[in-house]
Amino acid sequence: MVNTGGLEPQSRLRSQLDTVLSKIPFYNVIIFSDVEEQVDYHHVHDVYADTPKQERANYPKFALYDAQLEI
Repeated sequence: MVNTGGLEPQSRLRSQLDTVLSKIPFYNVIIFSDVEEQVDYHHVHDVYADTPKQERANYPKFALYDAQLEI
């Protein structure tokens, strides 16, 4: 299991996949982030995808997440 952030460069995640995680079959690696994307064979899962916008509005820390979604 890998936890990363949408603001981290993909090159960092690719480096981890090419080094530390390279001995683990890709289908045994799950990656969580605050943005959904595809990195090579790996699907990056957005952990906040099912959090309703109305709920996120109650927490100012979600402002950056919502800004990322608009890009």
